[in-house]
Amino acid sequence: MVLLSSMLSACTLMGAGSGEDEKTGLRKIAVLPVAYSDGMGGGYACDLCPPAVQMKPTNAQAARLATAFLYEETARHPRILKPEFEVVEPVARKGMRQAANELAAAGQADAVLVGALVELRARVGSDHGPETPAGAVMYAALVDARTGATLWSSTFDANETGPGMLRSRLQRLTGAKTPRWRTAEGYTEVAAKELVDGLMDHLGG
Repeated sequence: MVLLSSMLSACTLMGAGSGEDEKTGLRKIAVLPVAYSDGMGGGYACDLCPPAVQMKPTNAQAARLATAFLYEETARHPRILKPEFEVVEPVARKGMRQAANELAAAGQADAVLVGALVELRARVGSDHGPETPAGAVMYAALVDARTGATLWSSTFDANETGPGMLRSRLQRLTGAKTPRWRTAEGYTEVAAKELVDGLMDHLGG
């Protein structure tokens, strides 16, 4: 947990105070921990997700990794100002909706970025040439922190694609090392990138 906290803190943008926000006109968006289900009635519920988002069993470690990827990807976009993970995490334990309300009341967030780890599809076979590549389904939404209204949402659902037949043959002929295929947990990095890119397109930057 210490490593995760350090990673998330490193990805949090500096200068997220209210004065800076007023000067730049940037919106404060709090990234909430990614929701997941352990399949046994536990996990972290997404009470800001629509009923259609039905999470299959995953685990806390995968959800924490997906959360870190969301922080990392949002950090690439300087127009987004985020409260630090250490500010968000304690209130997030009370649930997403309550966290959004408290962050808004404290002036920490105008909106919250909600994520849900819907499904992980495990890689089958070698990590250099699997029979079936890993895949992931991840939902994300931008929610108004005060009203709970969904401002934007999207779902990533894909399996990892390989380097292509021609490139694979060239690698074998030249003796080049073939790339290592991701695990399902690692593939959430791609999901996070595409979802955040989609969000930024929606926000116009």
